[in-house]
Amino acid sequence: MYIDGFGANETIQIVDRYQQSNQVNVTTLTADATGAVISVIDWPSTAHNDADQVTFAAIGQATQIALSATHPLDPAITGYDSYPFGTIGKAGDTLRLIAFDFVAGEQVQITFNDKVVYTGTSDINGAVAASFVVPPLEDVSSGAGNIKVKAIGLSSNLVADLSPWLPFIFYYQPTLMLTPTTGPSGTTITVTGAHFPAGTYFPLAWDGPFTPNPDYYYYPADTYALISTDQDGNFTTTIQADGLVSGQTYHVTASDFTYGFSSAITATFVAQ
Repeated sequence: MYIDGFGANETIQIVDRYQQSNQVNVTTLTADATGAVISVIDWPSTAHNDADQVTFAAIGQATQIALSATHPLDPAITGYDSYPFGTIGKAGDTLRLIAFDFVAGEQVQITFNDKVVYTGTSDINGAVAASFVVPPLEDVSSGAGNIKVKAIGLSSNLVADLSPWLPFIFYYQPTLMLTPTTGPSGTTITVTGAHFPAGTYFPLAWDGPFTPNPDYYYYPADTYALISTDQDGNFTTTIQADGLVSGQTYHVTASDFTYGFSSAITATFVAQ
């Protein structure tokens, strides 16, 4: 959001639901020397009962200049205490999500790949704070570990999945297996990955000796191969483990296989 017309270096109060009974202070910003500021605002949930727009205001604390505009009510779901667009975990973990901008007091279902995993009731501001146990992967996927998460209002038929371009994704922790896990220098290691995101592309690192591929200059220096998973999140590749030191442990690491936040999984090989 871009705001201007305020005093130089002035403190600006951002108020949502402006001049309504449930008006709320959202954040304070500081204008630059020209009286302008650019910021990303996380709006609080507002019940989607009557209108599709909410009035907000920017109020200069010194000049008392008040500028108002509207932002849309757009049902969304995000991590309660995780990266806002996704998180990684495993079956049995407790996952906390928040869905917002629904009708007040309606039943809201949260789904994993369109299978219901939680049902709750929205509060007076149209928000649902959900806490539930992550189900087994096989209950919600044929194998791929990337799960699209939605929230659905049962009376309003509103659907929140953050946006078509940037949905909230739960990533099941994938598996990385080496065959064999020990052997002499010169061993060919088969690397098998399962439950990765479907159709994803990421670097596979090896910290043993090898000649880097010059085409991988954009990736970390220890990138041995670039991996592309199939529709079920699987892949298989090989590493030629030459020049190893007997007794030393070496590592194969799949990293950055989720979109937008850091992730990594490692398997080990012991040289004989």
